[in-house]
Amino acid sequence: MDSFILWLEQELDKRGWKQADLARAANLDSAAISMLLSGRRKPGDVTCNAIARALHLPPETVFRIAGLLPPQPEKSSSSRLIEWLFDQLPPEEQEDALAYLKMKQERVAAKAAAKAAGRNDNPPTTPLKAPSRG
Repeated sequence: MDSFILWLEQELDKRGWKQADLARAANLDSAAISMLLSGRRKPGDVTCNAIARALHLPPETVFRIAGLLPPQPEKSSSSRLIEWLFDQLPPEEQEDALAYLKMKQERVAAKAAAKAAGRNDNPPTTPLKAPSRG
């Protein structure tokens, strides 16, 4: 069975939806959903976007599962943890976290550039401090 069909059936099962429920939520014809699930029709851009909206998923997720985008490389466990922690922060704290990470990345890049230029002198480093707000 096609992986998109299997995935879509699982999504419907998770929600307790029937094909008609998805058609209504996606504003698609029920025959179009039926043809997708029977494998007589391949999902296209419009259909994937409609299904993504109906299932409250990022369009990229649906496009990847449909085979319309290449798969994403697997993230490391550290990347997944950072992303999860970041998502737990309120927006103003997310801005601070991004500022800190940018500052840290700039320091790493500066050290690498100095090393590449043959300057192995490690300047004294100041402890990193998160930006203060007020």
